[in-house]
Parts: sequence; C-alpha cells; structure tokens
Amino acid sequence: MHELRIMIADPDVDFCKYLREKLVQAGYIVVAEASEARSALHMIFSSQPDVALINARFHGQDGLDISYFLEEHRIAPVILMADYDDYEILSYVLGHWVFGYLVKPIDFATLIPNMEIAVANYRRLLNLEAEIKKLKENLENRKLIEKAKGILADMLGFTEEEALKFLQKISMDKCMPMKKVALKIIAKYGQAQNGRE
Repeated sequence: MHELRIMIADPDVDFCKYLREKLVQAGYIVVAEASEARSALHMIFSSQPDVALINARFHGQDGLDISYFLEEHRIAPVILMADYDDYEILSYVLGHWVFGYLVKPIDFATLIPNMEIAVANYRRLLNLEAEIKKLKENLENRKLIEKAKGILADMLGFTEEEALKFLQKISMDKCMPMKKVALKIIAKYGQAQNGRE
C-alpha cells in the first residue's frame, strides 16, 4: 500500500488541489494534475502514473476519451469520477478498462481501497495479457515446428522422432531458435513439397 504515483484530472481546480492534499496526507505521491483534457493526456504520458483519477466530463472534451487512450496504450488504470450518477458513463465503464467509478463528493474511505484494488487488478490483467501473448507465440511456434516435421517426413522420409531430432540438432549446432530452423526448412522444402502434391 501507498507509494502509488497518482494523476488527477478534473476541470475543478479547487477540487484537484483538495484531492492532492488529501492524498499526500495519506502517504500517496501525486505526480501530475490537470484541469483540462488535452494537458491531462500529455501529463499522463510523461508522468506514467500508477493510477489516474479522471473526471468523466470535461468542458469541450470527454474524460472518457482520456480513459480510452489509457486503455489503448496500457499506461495506467483509470478511476472515473463523476459530478452526479451518470448512467451513460456507467454503461461505458462496463465495456472498457475502467477500474473504478466514484460519484462526488469523494469519500476517502472508499477512494483509497478503490485505488489499491484498481492497481492490483490492473497489474494482474497485464500479467494475464502477457501470459496469453506468450501462449499464442508458443502455439504458433509449435505449429511451425509441426509443419517443418511434416515436410521433413514427406521430402526426406524421416519419422516424426527423426524429424524432431534433426530440427533440434540444427538448432543446437547453429545456436538458432527452433522456430527459425522450422521457418528455414519450410522455406527450403515447402515449395518442392507443394510441387509434388
């Protein structure tokens, strides 16, 4: 807990100041604050906060746009703040990477656990995304290796085990990942195999 780096974006300058003072008193670090949407985006990209507290409505631009950019670039979790209970915003929140929704006046007994939970869930989701990406890459690599083994079996008469050992030997001899070896085999023999079919 604490040591979180926080960005505050709200068109009410006095509210930003009040929120910053309360958060600093509670042991948090406020790295940036903005009272208009464009500068908020710039500050968020430059300060890379752990969590962004953003008013859902700005004059001339929607705070939802900011949360969309943060979602797209995976910079920080967003907790939206609203001046009133806005069901349009609530429906947006349910379909995007918004990690909290608070109606003013902000209750600090609610805000602080919301921030901690938002950051923990955000980090958990990023880890899951990374795991899914790695699993997809492993699956793609496996498909390439299987294809290369099939080509070796078809073109050179290898058994599946011989084909795998052949790929592993080339990989070790040339200090090359199995995926690259498989791609080279596919490039070398793939067209010839297609010509035989």
